[in-house]
Amino acid sequence: MADEKRAFIPEHKIRAAMNMEVMLSNKQIVDSWYQTMFHQYEKSRNITCVSSMSLFGLGMETITGGGYLRFQHNWNAIHAYQQLLLDFFKRIDAKDNDSPHWYNPWEVYLTTHKPVKFEEVPLYTEKTLPLSDRIARMSQYAGLMVIYILIIATAAFMKFLRSDIRWVNNEQ
Repeated sequence: MADEKRAFIPEHKIRAAMNMEVMLSNKQIVDSWYQTMFHQYEKSRNITCVSSMSLFGLGMETITGGGYLRFQHNWNAIHAYQQLLLDFFKRIDAKDNDSPHWYNPWEVYLTTHKPVKFEEVPLYTEKTLPLSDRIARMSQYAGLMVIYILIIATAAFMKFLRSDIRWVNNEQ
C-alpha cells in the first residue's frame, strides 16, 4: 500500500511502473476494440453504397465534414492530444525537484504538486478537416454515383430502343 509519508521507497517505484504498464495495456486493448468496431461500421457503410440514396447521403456528409468523418477525425486528434498532454505534464514534473517522477495513474503524490498556470496547459480544439481532403473522400461517392447514372441511363436508352414505335415499324 502506498504511504504518503514514505513515498520514495523502492517498492513504490516498482508499483508505479507496474500500474503505468497496466494502464497502457488496458488502453491498447480498449483502443483495439474500438478500432474493430470502427472497421465493422465502415464495412456496413460500404455495403449500403449499393443504394444511390445512401451514396448521396454519405457524399453530402463527407463534403460538409460531419457524421462519421468528423467523428473519426476528432478521435484521431484526441489521441494525439492525449500524448501532447502527457508530454506537457512530464515537462512540468521534470522541473520539480521534490517529485520522484514516478507516473502512477492511481496515486497522486508520486508526481509534482506544483501549481500550473491555466494559460500554459494545452487545450484541445476541434479542427475541421481541410476542404481538399473532404473533396477527395467525396470523390469516391461521386464516382460511384456517376457509374450508377451511366448504367441506369444506358438501361433506359436500351429499353427505349426496344419499345420505340418507329423502330418496331422499321423492322416490319
